[in-house]
Amino acid sequence: AELPALCEAGVTVLAPSDAAWAQIEPRSRADPVLIRQVLLAHICSGVHMRSDLVAKRTAVALAGQTHAAALEGGEMHVGTARVLRADLPFDSGVIHELGSVMAGLPFAREAHE
Repeated sequence: AELPALCEAGVTVLAPSDAAWAQIEPRSRADPVLIRQVLLAHICSGVHMRSDLVAKRTAVALAGQTHAAALEGGEMHVGTARVLRADLPFDSGVIHELGSVMAGLPFAREAHE
């Protein structure tokens, strides 16, 4: 119910590639609470093209995280992830494909269990 309401205003999805998701433990991928937290850390309110992120130098996720955005050596990075493809439009906004899942506290906790 949350996502359709969010998409009405437009969203920016920092979408980890399939290969990036495959690096996450199967147990974690099967945990709906953890996946919700991770997904909300990868969705930003509003439509932010690559140039917008570079100019602002940040991407603020719905979960509250502020991810640094920068060009380094000709490559775009958002948070801990390299942007593989940018500015992929979809009906409700834009997608930037990431080379990794931006690991946060939920994954750090799991690694120590």
